[in-house]
Amino acid sequence: MENSATAGVIGKGKVILKLTSGKTSSLCNVLYVPSLRRNLVSGSLLNRAGLKIVLEGDKVVLTKNEDFVGKGYLSNGLFVLNIISINANASSSAYVIEYANLWHGRLGHVNFTSIRKLKDLRLINTSESHETGKCPICVESKFHKKPFKPVESRTTDLLELIHSDLANFRTTTSRGGKNYYVSFVDDYSRFIKIYLIKTKNEAGSMFLKFKAESENQLGKNIKRLRSDRGGEYSDKALKEFCESNGIIHEFTAPYSPQQNGIAERKNRTLKEMMNVMLLSSDLPDNMWREAVLSACFVFNRIPHKRVDKTLYELWKGHAPNLSYLKVWGCLAKVPFSALMKFTIGSKTFDCIFIGYAQNSAACRFMCLNDKTINESRDAEFFEHAFPLKQSLYAPSLSKRMHDPENTSIVSETPVSETVNTSNLRCEVELRRSKR
Repeated sequence: MENSATAGVIGKGKVILKLTSGKTSSLCNVLYVPSLRRNLVSGSLLNRAGLKIVLEGDKVVLTKNEDFVGKGYLSNGLFVLNIISINANASSSAYVIEYANLWHGRLGHVNFTSIRKLKDLRLINTSESHETGKCPICVESKFHKKPFKPVESRTTDLLELIHSDLANFRTTTSRGGKNYYVSFVDDYSRFIKIYLIKTKNEAGSMFLKFKAESENQLGKNIKRLRSDRGGEYSDKALKEFCESNGIIHEFTAPYSPQQNGIAERKNRTLKEMMNVMLLSSDLPDNMWREAVLSACFVFNRIPHKRVDKTLYELWKGHAPNLSYLKVWGCLAKVPFSALMKFTIGSKTFDCIFIGYAQNSAACRFMCLNDKTINESRDAEFFEHAFPLKQSLYAPSLSKRMHDPENTSIVSETPVSETVNTSNLRCEVELRRSKR
């Protein structure tokens, strides 16, 4: 680089070069530097990959075990290799590169043990699965007290026992006006479903909704419900409903929340993932609704601690597709039909990726132009760019987004041809559009 300038390295991984000869070569321990506008390969790195370099005037020839691999030509003082990009959607600074830190971000900053399990299950493609250093966001956002002694699962099938707990966000009302969420954790699979509510009194009705959804999808019946002794679980209507449906409602002993440890630990994990997402993107706290829904979506797709399957597979019966996961809060350029009719000018809006649609093959985005929330199947993601954190757009945008008195920044009204599905709770398999 000129003038002794430096560039930050944000990742290290494996790059697969596909040359015009049709042959490929794998390079390990390649540094990922998004600020570089060109891909640079050192001769010593090629040698370590087993390639022999032969210079012939203004041409360089690569061979391996006396077999021709590829060639390149001199241009502006550098030899340019004849390489074919094997991934049309790859970053402009690398052809193929997948590394642990990127998946750490995509999976809501989950621990690296889970990343290794996903790699072993061949659900993700990453050349590295070990922690490359402490994640400052994880250190900042996670604090653990001494854990409760774990209660071993004794169930042998789905819906035999459901754990439930309430999460309180009364000090920070979400953009949609929610103050709580209630969680339901299946004891056998550890699969978790959450429902956002305005008041505690809605928790009982959410159990009725969860029961109808899960029993209809799985063809099984809930046998037991376990919760603490909070008033939201002690109302007469819920008691009568459980009795009429043959559901045994188990309560923890007074002043012993540890007995509901499974639900409480899952809520703690979701809150930590949510907090990481908000801190890493610099989105305001009242966007916790989108963050916690995304955290739950991702959490269900990590492996069970004692079974070599994801929670999703134990619940659904088939492995999830993780190829569409992206880093929460990153920049995304989203096309909208209203712009397609214009011949000249941009065809996309700059947005922030804020999660996954719950009943369609789409993602959720917040438009930086008017702060509306929309859903779309098509987008280009820039997973190392965070618009609010880097203040790329408007210098006062981040400040205005964090202003607790400004409640009109984000509207839930779509401005494009999208489907509003924020009030429906069901898991779907997302697939990127092939258009």
